[in-house]
Amino acid sequence: MFLFMDISIINSFLVTFIAGLALIIGALLSLFIKSGKRDLFPLILSLTGGIMLFISFVDFLPSSIKLLSQFYSNEDAFRFAIFSFFFGLLTTTPVDMLLSFFQRKFLNRTVRPLQLKKKQHFELNFFIFLSITIHNFFDGIATFFSYFTDLYVAIPILVSIVAHNIPEGAVIFLVIFNMTRSKKKAFIYCTISALAGPFGAVVTIFILSLGVPAMLNGIIFAFLAGLIVNTALNELIPASEIKGTHQLSIKGIIAGMFFMAIIMIFFH
Repeated sequence: MFLFMDISIINSFLVTFIAGLALIIGALLSLFIKSGKRDLFPLILSLTGGIMLFISFVDFLPSSIKLLSQFYSNEDAFRFAIFSFFFGLLTTTPVDMLLSFFQRKFLNRTVRPLQLKKKQHFELNFFIFLSITIHNFFDGIATFFSYFTDLYVAIPILVSIVAHNIPEGAVIFLVIFNMTRSKKKAFIYCTISALAGPFGAVVTIFILSLGVPAMLNGIIFAFLAGLIVNTALNELIPASEIKGTHQLSIKGIIAGMFFMAIIMIFFH
């Protein structure tokens, strides 16, 4: 009961809330995007995908192994981390299967996005929104745990999450606005997705109140790494190629990795 009044719990929740607000910032920035800039939307998708891939393999997964090695041998820590990684990779499989179904149904090679019916566009875009929101939920868990356990680990993770939440906020805003032509509805969807992070923190607080082993931190980092890779490979990068070109997608991925590398070098 008194856990909820702990100052470290409160601070961790506020940090998670700030990370969620990055989506709103991304939505606000998207207001300055002109409709004629057709390359920008797929570039944002691939840029986010590059950021996600880089932080998963360079930051989250190594952090998981390092944390687990405090409780197990190096070999067992590596095995637990890899198992958790693939568990996270497969967690959103049902959502990914639904998204793939709509992509195959509505975005086959003979149909261009501009030829889709309004209902078909909405169904596809809704699953893009849903997948990002589920990802933000687990981001909230990771941000909360990292800040609560180790400030040094939390800083680069928080920066990474904020960095990819901003373009994700722009993605959600543009996806919904292009469908509804309503800025209000676009901001509502962005707000819902942004609140998924703090909701993940609330779930984490509940778990902590039950007395969870400290080694769970390492499991969560590996799990999140798998989830992020899943989101990047199954949703963002394919969507960037559908809405843009393969060359533009590759450039966005590389740019995202380079951007994240500069941030990590600065904070490490």
